[in-house]
Amino acid sequence: MAIDPDGFDTEGLAALADGRFWIAEEYVPSLAEVGADGRLRRRIVPAGVVLEGASCPVEDSLPADFVQRRENRGFEALAVAPDGTRLYAFLQSPLADPPPAADAPAEPSIGVPLVVVDPVSGRTLAEHLYPLGDPDSDACRWCIAAADGKVSAIAAAGPRALLVLEQSDTESRLYRVEIPERSAPGRTPLGKTLVADLAPLAAAFQADVVPGSTAAPARLSELKFEGMTLLGPDRVALVNDNDFDIAADGGGPAVPAARRSCLWILRLPAPLP
Repeated sequence: MAIDPDGFDTEGLAALADGRFWIAEEYVPSLAEVGADGRLRRRIVPAGVVLEGASCPVEDSLPADFVQRRENRGFEALAVAPDGTRLYAFLQSPLADPPPAADAPAEPSIGVPLVVVDPVSGRTLAEHLYPLGDPDSDACRWCIAAADGKVSAIAAAGPRALLVLEQSDTESRLYRVEIPERSAPGRTPLGKTLVADLAPLAAAFQADVVPGSTAAPARLSELKFEGMTLLGPDRVALVNDNDFDIAADGGGPAVPAARRSCLWILRLPAPLP
């Protein structure tokens, strides 16, 4: 079946003050501007990508290597700066390792790419790398080694700060990152500070998602947190993906899984600065 050039698997949304909004999708991956009237205005894709037959203008101004996103791990999280001058878009996971050059082995990715985009021009303003794992631990690369680490959602937490929801099969944490005023050439690494560990609440989350559950899920990634917004300096809202409320049983009729769509409002251990 031919690929629909206007197809989207939307994973992130950021609203602007004038009624426009941007959406992020994971397959190309791409960012798209939508007018207040709900019509697509343009779509931004990695350099060199062509969407033949697209119904809106397509600009290939994103980093070219974003096409190396891992399968189903393209753009996952999107936020707009409070002043509306910058879009922050995260891939979900580190890029897939590129094929090795003839004279040298490939270097593995060491972080999740973040791109900063001007919402007026569509131009890439800066690129950064978000390190997965606990920055105070010798096992800071545990997520990459296990190939299960991901950024699931972000929210603007200040003029140049983001709250990041980071997850793996065994961890679910909120971190605060400061975005440098200007980026050096290449992708600059970001520092981060732990805001909250959600793992102690896993059993309570699971009981809401799957009625009757009494224990934490075997894998925290099963909670499927995929949306987040700040309601104030010490309150955050989370939503989950219920996977269509059906179980994947390897084919055949869909089996009801009794998975609820939930909205949680959490109070952070301390107000964000």
